[in-house]
This record gives sequence, structure tokens and C-alpha cells, in this order.
Amino acid sequence: MADVLVDTRAINKPKGLNKTTVWSDWRFQFENYCACVDPMMNVEMQAATEQEVAALIAPTDVGQNRRAATLYAILASLVEGRELQLCKLERASRNGYVVWQRIVADREPKNDNRALALLW
Repeated sequence: MADVLVDTRAINKPKGLNKTTVWSDWRFQFENYCACVDPMMNVEMQAATEQEVAALIAPTDVGQNRRAATLYAILASLVEGRELQLCKLERASRNGYVVWQRIVADREPKNDNRALALLW
């Protein structure tokens, strides 16, 4: 088990993510919360957002599978609307890294058309 920086019961969980939430602030707080849950989770979340393909986890890496499922559970409890639908797409795999990758890609689009759509 990875070293935990902080007892998460002593810190506030990030507020829910919905369409009125300021994304950059929420992402900052969420990533810091996840780093307190497990420092490796934060490293793997960053790696997932940098990948172009779906974030895969090694089937034999028990720790990574546990962190992926934990991230999935945290996200599923905090998100609403479109982001919740992205969570539901991974219900079978419970791969939180794929969900995180999709949420970040959706909120920080590299496609100009998608970026413009978010403004409306």
C-alpha cells in the first residue's frame, strides 16, 4: 500500500462537479484530494490525461487496479450530468483513469469546435 500523505477524514472532499462549477478550481482541489488518498493515484491520473488512447491498467497490478476502482468511486460520487454519463460508460471496468481522461478531455478540449460549444 502506498504511503498516505493525510488522513482524508481530516480534509474536505471536493464539492460536486456540475455545469456551474469552475473547472480549473475543481480540478485543482480534486487532484489534491486524490493525492492525499494515494500519491500514486495522482501520478497515474496525470499520465492518463497525457495519453491519446484509453488509459489502460495492467491486469496483474493489484495496486493500480485498486486505485483505478477507488478513483472511479470518488468520481461517481462527485460528478453530475455529462460527467456522470461518462462514469456510467465505465461501469463494467470501474476504470477511474479512463473516466478521468474523458472528463479532462471534455472539459479541456483540444478541438476548437468543442471549445466553442462549451462557451454556449
